[in-house]
Amino acid sequence: MKQIKWQHCAQALFAGLMAVIFLPSITYATPINFDVEGHWDRGIVPGGGDFNGFMAVDTDSGVISSMGITFAGFPTLPTFDTILHQQASSHQWLVSLGNGRLDPFGSPERVSFSIIASPGIGSLVDFEGGTIRQGASGILTTGTPIRIFLNFKGTITPTVVTVPEPATLVIFAFGALILGGCTMLRRKRNTANKSIGLIQSF
Repeated sequence: MKQIKWQHCAQALFAGLMAVIFLPSITYATPINFDVEGHWDRGIVPGGGDFNGFMAVDTDSGVISSMGITFAGFPTLPTFDTILHQQASSHQWLVSLGNGRLDPFGSPERVSFSIIASPGIGSLVDFEGGTIRQGASGILTTGTPIRIFLNFKGTITPTVVTVPEPATLVIFAFGALILGGCTMLRRKRNTANKSIGLIQSF
């Protein structure tokens, strides 16, 4: 009976080790968080400027769940982190972001991006990254009724994750628990066998 229990424990240990080896790669197979970097070269400042931020994508449903963009050189301009609208259009993905303020005409201050996705065309399902082909700002409160950011170009790349995700930590804990349990069971069996040997010697 004890031999059967040990065999079952060994099988569970093997399964746990396989999970530790292979499941982390599955966990990281679908990138969710992305870094956004780009440049605009037309608008209020000759030569343009840079923008950067993040984008989180639900790659199963194919929608942007959150996004935040800041523009270098404009420290008083709030981060554009409110998704006002997003949709597929002409083999690309369009998204408009607001920053919580209104322009002089009472409309939300906004910037819009045209995203070319990889691997899909006009879809963010299984999104792995892409490029920003075009975009511009709406009217912003800068004392001028013109669009201050025009002609966006940029890249969207997966964020490098260096800290294990909770699911990975659970897997390692599961493997350690099985290993510890099997070790205790084996020691108990060996102790019992020694006791039986001593009794038989008498």
